[in-house]
Amino acid sequence: MSSTLPPPPPGFRIRLTDTGSGGLNPLHVYRLAISYMNSISWTSWHAPCTAKGQQWTRDTASLHLTDLSRPLQTTLENGLVLLGLYNGLVAMSDPAHYFQASLIELLLHDQPIGNILISNSATVSDDDDGGSNGTLLALAADSGTWVDPHLGRITLDYTWRPPRVARDDVFTALMQAIIMVSYGGTGQPFDWLNAASASGHAALNIRKPGPVHSPSSTPALTVATLCAVLADFVIEQDRFEGLEFGMEIYRYGERVRPLEGYIRALRPPPGGDVART
Repeated sequence: MSSTLPPPPPGFRIRLTDTGSGGLNPLHVYRLAISYMNSISWTSWHAPCTAKGQQWTRDTASLHLTDLSRPLQTTLENGLVLLGLYNGLVAMSDPAHYFQASLIELLLHDQPIGNILISNSATVSDDDDGGSNGTLLALAADSGTWVDPHLGRITLDYTWRPPRVARDDVFTALMQAIIMVSYGGTGQPFDWLNAASASGHAALNIRKPGPVHSPSSTPALTVATLCAVLADFVIEQDRFEGLEFGMEIYRYGERVRPLEGYIRALRPPPGGDVART
């Protein structure tokens, strides 16, 4: 699988506007965005986005997508929403206005085709219980097994590997991975991918166990689910370091291990951050 983000269509860009509604919890925004991206990545990259016109909330964060494409006789596709949300959060992570409530305008040839409003939720969702809601099956501080609290059939075997990885790098790498598998087709068999953080300072590898290019029964959509699980895990653990992980799923009466991989810090590239679209 490609190790680079798909190119945006000609004329596509975002415009970020601070709505003046105050600061946001970055962890909650990232978790919401990755959960939302996982949900829409299960359908075709070029399909019209149907996850619109309603409020999506996780913890204290809220997301609302408005489709403005009809008067322009075009379509607000899933791929445009995924790219727009990713680039919007990269822009929101700029220290100059770090995670303020914002409107992400999706523009095609400078015409708005959609808006994504990121704001504080009027009500706190059930996910924000103020503490740990996963299950640790091993008490070792640096390694163990974690059961996803929302998807009990999924567990993570994990080992922390310092040094520290910036939290923005962890989440933007996970978002890139979802975009890659969505662009390639989430129903396609999956072998591996390498994603980078927006800064270029961290790498994410996800692969199926076993020899590369051996027959695979793991659909790529499983990668998007894993990224959402990893976001939940690192937020709950409140630990941002190198991480080795293996995903296990209870399927047809037995445990299978469809995916494994790692997150690692990289040296800053010469000249600073990589270019951002």
